[in-house]
Amino acid sequence: MKADIWRSSSQDIYLFLPQGHPFSALPQRVLDQLQSLQFYKTMELEPNIEGANSATIEADFDIQGYSVYRPDDYFGKLK
Repeated sequence: MKADIWRSSSQDIYLFLPQGHPFSALPQRVLDQLQSLQFYKTMELEPNIEGANSATIEADFDIQGYSVYRPDDYFGKLK
């Protein structure tokens, strides 16, 4: 499965959407929280992509249609 990845310009937070999924489907509270988003890249979901877990991302897609990833969450778990 491919995902479009967007990065918040004001925070180190990434938004994963199924490829081609429109922003209009996202809750306004999510868009408000992420603020200004910039396209980062489209990529195939793999078991561990840039620290994010693809199984978690895919589960989020099934439940809510998007996934929010914070690298601090991942690195905090390594300590």
